[in-house]
Amino acid sequence: MALGAMSKFGIRVNIVPIGLNYYKPSAFRSKVLIDVGKAYAIPNELSDLYKKSKREAITVLLREIENV
Repeated sequence: MALGAMSKFGIRVNIVPIGLNYYKPSAFRSKVLIDVGKAYAIPNELSDLYKKSKREAITVLLREIENV
């Protein structure tokens, strides 16, 4: 979706990783810990690559996210 939005609308998109850890996942309205990570700015080059090859752009983006 991020690459599609960048390609279609020409906007800058950031991905913000968020983790949710529930104290008692089976209990309704139990406490939850929300961990927000550092934002990752998707390079504009991937938007250009997405216009040519969606699969390749997505593969490159996923590999970059894994290494952050």
